[in-house]
Amino acid sequence: MLGRKDGSSLKVVQALKVGELSSGRGLNSEIEIKRSANTRWSSYYGTLINFIAMFSPIIDVLDGIAFEKLKPFLYKANHFCVLYALIANTRDVF
Repeated sequence: MLGRKDGSSLKVVQALKVGELSSGRGLNSEIEIKRSANTRWSSYYGTLINFIAMFSPIIDVLDGIAFEKLKPFLYKANHFCVLYALIANTRDVF
């Protein structure tokens, strides 16, 4: 999991260096998802653009969360298969 965090961190740092992302500090806070109470119809375009810019880091975080939640289950399933000498047949898909 550490490699995934480092990889996404490097992507974000690189995007900040080339100007694809803004750090969101000070007066130049361009990349943010606004709260619903703070939006008006004219600002939805900016919110959509910001979401698109942040999409890859969001997916990386969700992927990491899903992997961490599945890891104990996969370990138990693998242990069960080894214990009972089972080999999963990937062709037996519904």
